[in-house]
Amino acid sequence: MKRDKKAIGSRGEELFHSIFEQSPLSIQVFGPDGLTIRVNRAWEEFWGVTLDQIPEYNILEDEQFVAKGIMGYLKRAFIGESVDTPLILYNPEESLPHRTTHDDPRRWVRAFIYPVKDEQGQVCEVVLMHEDITDRMLSEERLHYQLELTSTITNSAAEGLCMMDAEGRLTFMNPAAELILGWKQAELLGHVLHNKLHYLRPDGRPFPIEECQLSNVLKSCETIREREDVWIHQGGQFISVSYTCAPIISDGRVVSAVVSFQDITERKRAEESLRESEEQFRLLFENSRDAIVIADDDGNYLQINESACELLGYPREQLLRMNVSDLQTTNSPAAAILYQVYTRTGNETGEFSFVRPDGEQRVAQFTASSFAPGLHLSILRDITERKLAEQALRESEDRYRDLVENSHELICTHDLEGRILSVNPWALQILGYEQRSLVGMNIRDGLTPEHRDEFDDYIRRIRRDGFAKGFMQVRTARGDVRIWEYHNTLRTEGVEAPVVRGMAHDVTERRQALAREREARQEAEAANRAKDEFLATVSHELRTPLTAVVGWASMLRSGRFDTQTTAHALEVIERNAGAQAQIIEDILD
Repeated sequence: MKRDKKAIGSRGEELFHSIFEQSPLSIQVFGPDGLTIRVNRAWEEFWGVTLDQIPEYNILEDEQFVAKGIMGYLKRAFIGESVDTPLILYNPEESLPHRTTHDDPRRWVRAFIYPVKDEQGQVCEVVLMHEDITDRMLSEERLHYQLELTSTITNSAAEGLCMMDAEGRLTFMNPAAELILGWKQAELLGHVLHNKLHYLRPDGRPFPIEECQLSNVLKSCETIREREDVWIHQGGQFISVSYTCAPIISDGRVVSAVVSFQDITERKRAEESLRESEEQFRLLFENSRDAIVIADDDGNYLQINESACELLGYPREQLLRMNVSDLQTTNSPAAAILYQVYTRTGNETGEFSFVRPDGEQRVAQFTASSFAPGLHLSILRDITERKLAEQALRESEDRYRDLVENSHELICTHDLEGRILSVNPWALQILGYEQRSLVGMNIRDGLTPEHRDEFDDYIRRIRRDGFAKGFMQVRTARGDVRIWEYHNTLRTEGVEAPVVRGMAHDVTERRQALAREREARQEAEAANRAKDEFLATVSHELRTPLTAVVGWASMLRSGRFDTQTTAHALEVIERNAGAQAQIIEDILD
């Protein structure tokens, strides 16, 4: 019987050993002092450490358990209590350096520790069983990382992201979507997106959900990629969006859909502005009176407007087959050379002469610029008439210069303050000044002192009327006084500053002759008056005695007087005859 009990006990120990060694759980057995008594194969494989490598290891002295808050649980087992320990990440390399064979010995474990007691109830051993949940924890960590990454990406994404369920109701919206649409996620959750974002067309007509391609994704199970549309902002205004909508399918049916979108309102405005700008350029290009051509780096014509065809004398189709070098130039470098210099140095303006196919020679002024890589725009303006006018002007100026230089008129220019700007040689000769002395002098200073106050009135008339004429007395360098008759005009066009052009005649001698003539005429008139007065006096003096003589003679002839009266009559006649004889004597003398 004893042998049977011994045999049974031996088989029990063998069975326990087999169970201990073959258990998939990591098992570590400690003595009451905390030193390891035995471990199973699963423990050695789990930690990569063998029992003979840890003779000194004492679990009650492991600082890693203290740091992770587990030591209290362990000590409870050593005083007789079965304990489940919290989940921890344990690294044997920290407690048993350089002993594990694992590259990464860290393990997530949840442990169950219980005491083994003898017949007296004393703890004789403590068993620690580890459950390896590292793979699960790593999977959860990876899942958590993926969720965090996904959350970070969706929350940080510049494009809007929305999710809707199979009924088209919003289930998620990221911050970018809130910013673009003006709605908060809480305001749209559970609402059909179409009824909030897509229920109206830009012209104000209703947009039925049956025609909404975004909503139809839930029925068609087909992905929409890079579609442009117009949605409605929370504020009521329309916004342009570019979106992609992909269905999420489970068990052959759509359970939700993801919508990613961007606000392209500004881009659409920019595109519209670009179209308007291009249309404006096209209208300007086609209707410009200036010739406009676009050429490549080699000088091949790419675009030609109608004015260029008219200027160059070729039809558009022919010009588009031509090169800059095909233009025949005259009296200027070849067009190809000019173009090479421009593309090499960036010279932007110039002139060149060319011959049209009909043989007519023209002159063009050009302005060139590079507006895109390999593309150069040139604006040509026909300046043939202007060049001819300039030539005619130069010839006219030469003739005018000859006239001024050789004229016996006094010609000058001055500003509105009276400072002399130019003067011709004849004026210098008359005034006796050298040009450097006269130019810059004020006209006021050249007038005689008694006439300088007339200068201000002269300037006022010039400013008010644009011209002035009259006489001025000037003093020459020799001190002579000369009289000038002037007719001056103000010029304001074609000059940087207003200038007065003056032309005058020296009328000094003529004025002096007129003065002498006036004096002679006055003297003659005085003589005539004296003569008239004298004749009147003579007439009176002669008639007075003659009247008495004639009267008394007539009465004597009647014979009616007595002797005394007759004697008196003869006396009167004799006296008046004597007086008249004396007057005649005086006149003759």
